[in-house]
Amino acid sequence: MKNTRFYIALLVTLLFSVQSGCAGYRLGLRSLYRNDIRTVYVPIFQSESYRRQLSERLTEAVIKEIENKTPYKVISDPTRADLILDGRLVWEKKHLLAENATDEAREVEAQLAVQVQWQFQNHSIAGEGYHWSQPVTVSVDPEFTSYITAESYIPETGQSLTTAQQKAFEKTARLIVAHLEQPW
Repeated sequence: MKNTRFYIALLVTLLFSVQSGCAGYRLGLRSLYRNDIRTVYVPIFQSESYRRQLSERLTEAVIKEIENKTPYKVISDPTRADLILDGRLVWEKKHLLAENATDEAREVEAQLAVQVQWQFQNHSIAGEGYHWSQPVTVSVDPEFTSYITAESYIPETGQSLTTAQQKAFEKTARLIVAHLEQPW
């Protein structure tokens, strides 16, 4: 008798869950991202910094994050891409957080500001019978989106500006790619 009540209560709970929308959960990596995008083109980010190769390192971090975290493929032909990511390193600088008694840097922060813009292409995907019948709606801000990130380092322990910048690039790449996720 107790088991029967338990199973009836379980069945009622399941039916109520299905009716209330709990069955609408999405599973898997593909469900987090738009289905109408398969390819992304990422040109090398523009840079307003005087330091060399920062934009290349940032672009590489973004491409790796897209390839590792999304179902999208980064391609080298902008005419075949469903989505184009334009980016610009607006500024990067160092900021002293702490110094020792002899005015040497104890802790320094590497800061950078990046602007990105996602441009959706309105074209058909060749050979797959897949066509957009209307303009694509953009799930992220169509204007430039800005990111400011910072990562600290301690020179006395052997940490360097280069490693702090790389961590900041990776953090920025995660923020950029997170905007591709569909809202729940």
